[in-house]
Amino acid sequence: MAMLNEACPIWGEVAAVQDGMSLGWSVSGHRTDGAYRIASSVIEETRSLPVTDKAKLTTWIVDQHRAGTLEPMINSEVLEHVAGRRSLTYRERVDRYFLMLRAHDRGLGRSIRLFGNQDATTAKWKGIASAWLEVGEAGELSALVQALKDADLLRDDQSDSLTLSAKGLERLDTLEFAGADSSQGFVAMWFSPTMDAAYRDGFETAIVDNGYRALRIDQKEHINKIDDEIIAEIRRSRFVVADFTCELVEQGDQSSAIPRGGVYFEAGFAQGLGIPVIWTVREDCIEHVHFDTRQYAHIVWSDPADLRAKLRNRIGAVIGARGAA
Repeated sequence: MAMLNEACPIWGEVAAVQDGMSLGWSVSGHRTDGAYRIASSVIEETRSLPVTDKAKLTTWIVDQHRAGTLEPMINSEVLEHVAGRRSLTYRERVDRYFLMLRAHDRGLGRSIRLFGNQDATTAKWKGIASAWLEVGEAGELSALVQALKDADLLRDDQSDSLTLSAKGLERLDTLEFAGADSSQGFVAMWFSPTMDAAYRDGFETAIVDNGYRALRIDQKEHINKIDDEIIAEIRRSRFVVADFTCELVEQGDQSSAIPRGGVYFEAGFAQGLGIPVIWTVREDCIEHVHFDTRQYAHIVWSDPADLRAKLRNRIGAVIGARGAA
């Protein structure tokens, strides 16, 4: 790729830019807290976006990074999607300040400087903070920081840097264990029409019965890579229900199974994060569950009503109904 003497197409600020020809431009800078790609066909359109849309586009880039996409691609579809997004609320911006600190390992005893002496370090953190807090207009960042100070979440140290107060450290700890406060139950399962009733009348209703919101990834509207969405939504979930029901193929008087590899991955990923997994399988598929996971206590269900009753009880016992003492 050829190096270009160009600024960031979004913000016009200094950035490392390379022309990847048919792959679009590769851009990396503090104002987007990392790299992104942009199709050559939308560069001029991006440069002329309203500042509010530029800020929302930057939020999209940061969130793609959080989901594991190192260089998210901006194209016409993304620009259309971003234009229709609402701006972040004040509460969301507050949370994102702490998410930024966590992402950059700036917790206890570590500070950042956003204002004052305008050296390279200050410029770096000002760009990163502006990216995470969806800052567009001049003066917006200082107003948000002052609001965080007024809420006793931040304080100035002797070098004009910002550090977390005791209350701010507690807020950071809360976000470290965000899944524990989540209202979402993620369902990993076989996306077959034959399973629609099981999801609607079994999984979803059992989760809702306990005060949580069910999410099946194929029912979420998005324009991102499905793997990125799965990882992001599992991270946001209080628990995962992993159902190992699969397609059975009859071969004479025996049957073989077509296992759902994605369900095994999603259950393992959740376990790696310390997120509780509830294991389920339809009774005719229990013999086909892989021996590595058969050791877990599966809910073996026969029909949606049976599934609802058993899963409702398991969630209540293992996770606890939301809002219950």
